[in-house]
Amino acid sequence: MSQDSLRILFGGTVIDISDPDLRERIRVKPEWEKFQEIVSSLQDIVIDGKSVLNDEKTDIRQQFWYKEYTKPSFSDPFVFLSFLPVQVNVTPSVNDYVHLIYSNWSENTGRKNQFYLKGPISSMMALSQENSNQSRSTLASGANVTPGIPLKSDKGFFNSLTKGVFAEPEDYALYSKGRSDIILKDTEILLRSKKTPILNSTIYPVVNTKRSFLQLSNFDMRTTNGTKKTITQENTVSEQILKLVEYQITYGLGGIGPFSGVINIYNLPGKGPETLTNNFSSQTVITGNVYSSFTHEFLNIETIDEVAVIINKVISGLNDGRINLEYTNPKQTLDITDKRFPFYYRPSITTQKIANGPIGNEWDNVNKLLNLVKYPKSKPLENPGGGLISKKDKYGIQKSYKKTSYTPVKIENGDFGYAVLGSEKLFIISNSSQIPGYPKIQLNSSDVYGINEPTLSGNYYESTNSMVRGEALRDLLNLMVDFLLNHMHEYHRRTPFEVANGNSFTTTKTKLDSEWKLFDSKVLNQNIRIN
Repeated sequence: MSQDSLRILFGGTVIDISDPDLRERIRVKPEWEKFQEIVSSLQDIVIDGKSVLNDEKTDIRQQFWYKEYTKPSFSDPFVFLSFLPVQVNVTPSVNDYVHLIYSNWSENTGRKNQFYLKGPISSMMALSQENSNQSRSTLASGANVTPGIPLKSDKGFFNSLTKGVFAEPEDYALYSKGRSDIILKDTEILLRSKKTPILNSTIYPVVNTKRSFLQLSNFDMRTTNGTKKTITQENTVSEQILKLVEYQITYGLGGIGPFSGVINIYNLPGKGPETLTNNFSSQTVITGNVYSSFTHEFLNIETIDEVAVIINKVISGLNDGRINLEYTNPKQTLDITDKRFPFYYRPSITTQKIANGPIGNEWDNVNKLLNLVKYPKSKPLENPGGGLISKKDKYGIQKSYKKTSYTPVKIENGDFGYAVLGSEKLFIISNSSQIPGYPKIQLNSSDVYGINEPTLSGNYYESTNSMVRGEALRDLLNLMVDFLLNHMHEYHRRTPFEVANGNSFTTTKTKLDSEWKLFDSKVLNQNIRIN
């Protein structure tokens, strides 16, 4: 038994597709037979005084392609019939690879019972045409040809913009030889024209956002708008701290008094991130140059409570813009004329080390002082002896509040259908309608296979009117009615006043005129047209 006797499919290359009967017949050069021997076997056949072979003896004459004769008995030996029903037109292109099927390949009498099936392709980007060698590269008998670029890896598409150009495995598709197709999903049908700008086997296809399409969908749910809600968002305001009040007891901490110390008000450089209000704390180490704009030394103060009163007066005085130290003789007063907010007050780093050190007389005195030094609205347990004054009479970091309105989405279960027709320009045409004073739509016999672009941009555009946007027209009419009902005149036959005061809103002549000038672009949709 020969190896060919076991074969089911054979291969061939398409050499012509111009079937004069449009029955999807093609001419194929079978690869398993010797083409020239078949041609030479016909050299003695003469029809109408002419040899059926061409002058070069390389094929039959073109006038005999697809022909059959009884006298003499002759039929084009390279004609193959479509194995698919004629209602399914899947005609390959010239030079495409095709599978060949024979009723009985060893007894192919008259070479009539021979059929073809469109062969495989090496890349989805080769839908329009692919040479036979490239197609055979996907078969065991194929040549070692560089395959087309892959579209997907196990992690998804190599180019995210390619997703959707071709059907997914769970769906069916009918592809054209170019960039149009029909996608059949579970509850959805898509008809798409020019879905991608270009199909080329060497580059990734991308979605054409200006494609023309028809979408028929049916969903098990739909989204609707709920009741509008408003929320208030709180955000902290980060600002540069301008001044720092720092205090320290320099004498007397080891006993019960008297106590001496110093209070400084520093102007901060206000440039680094460490001096921002949301970063600064009592432990922050300041880098860069700082200088004191106010220094007060207190001497021999009897009790810690009195020391706290002095420090608190400096803090509250800085808040008020005037520092009054009434216990001094003479009385010491300082007006603060430069910018002072936000400012921070805290014990010196040395004082903080004592507060965090071993328990003793010094520890007792310092921690008592820290609990007494505070701005009236401060929370001492959070940061004893320190705090931020973000603006006058405002303790703590400043907050901003923003109101945001949103409409929540509601999900409604059910059976909901949608039909969407989309394109750059849409024409809705009635064969029996004509707009008075406009040309009639010319539906020619040649249009049955597609209306060409010059006709669409010419006769169809000239014979149609723009569609009206309903809500936009209603808004314009509301303005006109409001002005009509509520306008006033100075007296009879004078033009109306600029403003018409209605019950719901105020309409002006200027606004009405402005909206009227927008009629062609706002009320009319000139890209959706009807006759």
